[in-house]
Amino acid sequence: MARTVLSSGLITGLTGLLAITAFGLTACGGGGGGGSESRVVTDFSACDKMPDVGASAISENSTKTEFVVSDFFEKPFDRFDLEAVLDASSTSTTAYVRSLGIGLYKIPRTKMAGQCPTYFNLPLAPKPFQSIWSQASSGNTGNGQLAGLFFEFCGDGTGAGCRPRDMVQPTILVDEASDRWTLVHEMMHYNFNQSRKGIPEIRTNFEIERALSAASKRFQKAMGDFKTLPNQGDLFQASEALREVAELTREVAVRRPLEEVSIEGLLIDLWAKGEFKNVSAHAPSSGVWYMTYSRDQFFNLLPPLEQSVAEIKALAEENVWDATLKDATETEDLLASMRHEVDTKIEEAKRKIKKVQKWVDEEHFNNAKGRVSLADSGDEATFDAAKAEERAKEEALNHLKMHDADGLQQKLEDTLREMANSL
Repeated sequence: MARTVLSSGLITGLTGLLAITAFGLTACGGGGGGGSESRVVTDFSACDKMPDVGASAISENSTKTEFVVSDFFEKPFDRFDLEAVLDASSTSTTAYVRSLGIGLYKIPRTKMAGQCPTYFNLPLAPKPFQSIWSQASSGNTGNGQLAGLFFEFCGDGTGAGCRPRDMVQPTILVDEASDRWTLVHEMMHYNFNQSRKGIPEIRTNFEIERALSAASKRFQKAMGDFKTLPNQGDLFQASEALREVAELTREVAVRRPLEEVSIEGLLIDLWAKGEFKNVSAHAPSSGVWYMTYSRDQFFNLLPPLEQSVAEIKALAEENVWDATLKDATETEDLLASMRHEVDTKIEEAKRKIKKVQKWVDEEHFNNAKGRVSLADSGDEATFDAAKAEERAKEEALNHLKMHDADGLQQKLEDTLREMANSL
């Protein structure tokens, strides 16, 4: 077992080896003393980045562990696993991911004309995993709309049998024509989850859910008592409980919708520095679209909280209860800072991309459509931009839902609505 260290920063400076070019798959067979050889040729003519272009992943990094703190919401991750693949080819990246004990499979497309078979070297996903993909992709199993998916296959695959401190059958599925950025993105979901589960000081999802339930009950009891007999003590207790719920909301969001912002922001930062290589030129701006969409899902959580804070502030002002007013105002500021924090990260990502790619403008970010494939038919004449946008949003939402297998975010949403309705 490697020594685990918690530190900050990302150490780079990777060395690379030449990748071996693979233009086809060779299968040998025969019997009865004889033999024959057939060659199944894979068409790479549509690839702007060949799957074998890049260095070999640093295989020895799979035996090392050092948790560092990301600049994105202080999320810890194992720097060795990310550094191992920054300059790697797609084929070498797949080998490294599988060396971590992750089940890695491809989802085939019904049409591959004009598409790059990036993951030609991966086995097809087994039927149970194809069903999970179909569920996350709105019943679509073959045309490659969803780009990638990470999950722990616990029990029946719903997450009910997952463990708070151990990874259970970590699995990544990728559309066979998605790019290398997609695979590294999904690997980072594994990385963040492994790090969270491996550091005892970080609360488990169950512990957060229990704290959320307790704070919500304190809030509702205090507000109930206040309605029965208005007094500063009960309103102050309600305000304090609300502050804790606000802090827990951020904690849940950082490991749910804001994890997408963390991953894309981190990869864009490394790409802009010239450290993350061998990816599509459009992948960074696609990442900004995904960051923005995930931010919006987080922002959807905040109105019930903001409504509750406004109610307490109004009551405190009406009764001139300064201590309660001060406490509620601090919670209001906390919620505003959450919005500002996420917006700032997205704007920083845009600036980094524009600095490297001079041709990118704001409209390009809006039209990037996230980490999904949209014109799968290859028929530009039939491409419907509005329909593609809706499909991208649907796929992104389903992708986010799949990362809430234990229902933690759903529990938060239900709790916030219940609290707002109790006022």
